[in-house]
Amino acid sequence: MQFPYPLRRPQAAIVDAVRGGIERGGHIILESGTGTGKTVAAVYAALAEAEARNLRVLYLTRTNAQQTQVLLETRRSGGRGIGLQGRAHLCGLLRDDAEFAHATWDELSGGCRERKSRELRGEQGCRFYAGLLAADLEKERAWVLDQVPAPEEFRRVMEHRGICAYEFNKLLAADAPLIAAPYVYFFLTPLRNALLTWMNRPVEDLVVIVDEAHNLPEYARSLGSARLTRHALEQCMKEIEELGDPEVLEGVTVRDICDLLGRTLAGFVKEYVTDEDGLLPPFALEEALLSAYQTTTTKLRLLAENLIVHGELIREVRKRQGKRPRSHLYGLGGFLLSWLQAEGDEFAKLVVGGNSPALEAYCLDPERVTAVLRRTHASIHMSGTLRPLDQYRDAIGLPAETTLLEIPTPFPPENRRIVHVDDVTTKHEVYARDPEMRERMREHVVAACNATGRNTVVFFPSHAVLATFLDLRPQISRTVYVEGPDLGQGELMDTLARFKGSRGVLFAVAGGRVSEGMDFPDRELEVAVIVGIPYPKPSARLRALEHFGEVKFGDGWRYAVDAPTQRRLLQCLGRLIRSETDRGVAAILDSRAGRYGQALRGVDRVEDVAEAVAGFFGDPETPPPLPRPSRSRRRVTNSL
Repeated sequence: MQFPYPLRRPQAAIVDAVRGGIERGGHIILESGTGTGKTVAAVYAALAEAEARNLRVLYLTRTNAQQTQVLLETRRSGGRGIGLQGRAHLCGLLRDDAEFAHATWDELSGGCRERKSRELRGEQGCRFYAGLLAADLEKERAWVLDQVPAPEEFRRVMEHRGICAYEFNKLLAADAPLIAAPYVYFFLTPLRNALLTWMNRPVEDLVVIVDEAHNLPEYARSLGSARLTRHALEQCMKEIEELGDPEVLEGVTVRDICDLLGRTLAGFVKEYVTDEDGLLPPFALEEALLSAYQTTTTKLRLLAENLIVHGELIREVRKRQGKRPRSHLYGLGGFLLSWLQAEGDEFAKLVVGGNSPALEAYCLDPERVTAVLRRTHASIHMSGTLRPLDQYRDAIGLPAETTLLEIPTPFPPENRRIVHVDDVTTKHEVYARDPEMRERMREHVVAACNATGRNTVVFFPSHAVLATFLDLRPQISRTVYVEGPDLGQGELMDTLARFKGSRGVLFAVAGGRVSEGMDFPDRELEVAVIVGIPYPKPSARLRALEHFGEVKFGDGWRYAVDAPTQRRLLQCLGRLIRSETDRGVAAILDSRAGRYGQALRGVDRVEDVAEAVAGFFGDPETPPPLPRPSRSRRRVTNSL
């Protein structure tokens, strides 16, 4: 293997850190800004060190684009590897079957298993699996491992040759020094067990690299949670109307339990929900069920297990019929079991209101999902926005001796400036009650957008707040594009393409898709305006997280509020500078920005945001500031 580019100082530091971590069998949390080349440095170092120790590298990503980049850098470094994706992406048969368009991974697995079984019995099942059984795969194996194709290229070539890409990928896993895979393949226990079987390796033989690791804590909480919506109950009722209403406890049918759960959910929404959610007493649902049926907790578990059994029968029938093997009764039983097992301080029992009422057993402790990382030979956690590193370490349960490493940015500091104004804030009790405050905020947004002709993104703390600024579009001298909450991925990419090519303004959300993972190289983004500090919205869920953080770490505010807010800010600012030649200015419209000065590497208070934005560039592309109404300035106290 050989490093494929001239080795820059930050990359050399990453290579040394990763090799050292694997050598001693430890864990590394590494923050390095976007554009520093951390992906290729980590891939090169991990492959070289793992090969010397007969270990395997598992590189975990959140998106397909990130996975493609990992495989590209593996190929350029002279390494070998594969990209692992699910049947939904790789199966040439089920992917184009409308019946399976929105199937879960286990439903796709069931449909695939039935087709493979028919093929093995000599019946017509799946032509791609038949092609796999008939092919001499050595040529394809050598091509994949040596050329390291992106998943889309791999799928196209295998389908052209009549070979099942998904099943062939599983066969390749045993020989691949590096596997790039989505998070779910490691953190969801059934998929992890399957992956380790394909690799023929124990988890102790893995070097795990977690990319965009700032996403991991909340991803793990989501994976460890259980949710039941009113819509799911309605689907259960449709299922029993079609297939019958079985008894799941003596004298209790599925219709009975769905009716009771629906009434109970509605009652909980009315009694406990404030704004968007509410915290339930720990055994509120259990008491409702026990009281209604005069039964015991043990029999409630039996009820849930009977729902799962009936659901499995329905899934099996649908699988044999060639349909998506989905059963809503199966899902209901699984939810009830998860709810009954979700006890103690690690879970919050919530009721959610709004258009989609739901019960949720919310996992407060990501370590329930991420604890498996401690069993690996080594793990490397990378992101451009991981600070505070010690808080991330503690949240996912890594040991105290974990290496915490911040790689300084190699980009000239004069290429970026961050400013803030102190006469506005989005602090809820101030912003909601002070119309003058809201009007000043609106004036700042218009002024910042009109101060220059360069591409500008305005980040709002939520879609709800963004919606209250849409009426400003006629006052902004350029086209305004919007990251709407209902935009599909294709629509969003089209919107971004138009924005990048138009010297326009984009309204987006801090913590949304634009701030999290979109790339804006060169002049595609030069001005970022952040409306308020993007603190999470007060809710029962947030209060539960704060309480858990206080109990476990002695600092609930830092765990639930401060650290996630800091990372959201850094994510928004990270869109600006992607290379040594990029230049950009960011304006934070909130008096509380100063408290994040150290984390942001400096933030200057200014009187006039338009003047600060225009003055940073100081070239003919910057129009003179538009006249604005004169107002007496007043500073807002720097408190929460």
